[in-house]
Amino acid sequence: MTEIDLLEHSPFNFYHGINPKRLLKGRNTICRNNLIKNLSCVFCHNVVVQGKECADSEDNFCEPCYKKYQETDAYKYSNKYKNMKPLNKIKLEMLINVRFKCNNTGCKHELTYDELILGTHELDECMFMKIICENCGAKIPKWDKLRHDALDCSNPMADQKKKLD
Repeated sequence: MTEIDLLEHSPFNFYHGINPKRLLKGRNTICRNNLIKNLSCVFCHNVVVQGKECADSEDNFCEPCYKKYQETDAYKYSNKYKNMKPLNKIKLEMLINVRFKCNNTGCKHELTYDELILGTHELDECMFMKIICENCGAKIPKWDKLRHDALDCSNPMADQKKKLD
């Protein structure tokens, strides 16, 4: 799947790249500062999503940020950042190898760039994602659902009533 295909299927709204705080410390083969320097968008300063680079300056841009820039006077009246191309192979390789933290508190899963964009781990597979109990409305970690239903739910009979109706 190409990056554009991934983004079309992403449940996330990446208007401003990926927050560099999500980069795993000490787990990437490249120093964190180099990753941020080489993969950050000039405008939002986050890790690029749908990355492009300027052929002249090699500055990086997220596709959404670049589209917004094209609507400004700075774009209309300047030749800066007009000659764009896809990210070079080295930067693409860096994106493939970089690892990100799961946003769900307590989870130690290391996400690849593709996994982060698709959201499959954080929104479906992660046992640390918060779910809402259908009976009492409490927010609980997915891994705790069975125990919550059996011991902690303040309205455990609501599920039984639904089955009878």
